[in-house]
Amino acid sequence: MKKLFLSIVLLGCAFAVFAQTNAKPIVVVVPFDVKGVPDDEGEVIFEVFQSEFANVGVARIADRSSFEKIRKQQEFESSDWSNADKVAEVGKALNASMVVTGQLMMFKSNLVTTIKLIDVNTTEIISSVTEKTLDADDLFNKLSDMAKKLGERIASEKPKKEYKIGSVGPGGGIVFLIEDTLYYEYSEVLGNVSLFEASALCQKYNGGGFSDWYLPSKYELNRIYDCMMKYQGYGDGSYFWSSSSDYGKYAWHYMYSDATIPNFDPNGCLYVRAVRAFTN
Repeated sequence: MKKLFLSIVLLGCAFAVFAQTNAKPIVVVVPFDVKGVPDDEGEVIFEVFQSEFANVGVARIADRSSFEKIRKQQEFESSDWSNADKVAEVGKALNASMVVTGQLMMFKSNLVTTIKLIDVNTTEIISSVTEKTLDADDLFNKLSDMAKKLGERIASEKPKKEYKIGSVGPGGGIVFLIEDTLYYEYSEVLGNVSLFEASALCQKYNGGGFSDWYLPSKYELNRIYDCMMKYQGYGDGSYFWSSSSDYGKYAWHYMYSDATIPNFDPNGCLYVRAVRAFTN
């Protein structure tokens, strides 16, 4: 059984390695809002900034054609660029975690450029840079530094690890169930004991340094079986205790090899796995 658990852990690690290669967040850089500046000049400034921002290398930039397609589908108007909520909706549609917006505006004899980094989930402005220049030529010399400043902010954000069914959880167990924002992982086999000892064994377990492990329910054991069958093609082939009881006289337990759930005398000895729930 330890070999089975190790096999699933190794498979989960493979998923983790794959996820790390795609760890960079997706960012949508939307066309800048232009006021008092010729449109063609504003377009050039936008393209140069987008190129500089991509070169920083801290994010994956959403394709412009994909952005335009989503913009049309959502009937995004020119006046919506200053609306953080609507901009965030476009970002979500492109599976992005952040959106970069910009504004070019002539103020007296100066060109004022403000570029913001927005979280698409909260519409919160994560970071913002502003430059006041004499003209567009002067601004071109500053776009690279502006892109780097926003990039540094993205790089400082600690990315959330993506957990999927079959991947390794923070407690060193295998993720077997996901319910909205709640994740569940199961441990290796902890022992072969009576039901009365099984619960205490789970509570004492501190995999990953966590002390919130518990004896799984009948439903949770079923989901563990589903996970094993999906990623291994077979179960443990042994009986495991659950915390679900039959009116206090017997306890439901689980046979991983054929998914049966019979009752058993709680004084007998069966195998034990612990489970825990966590949020990302």
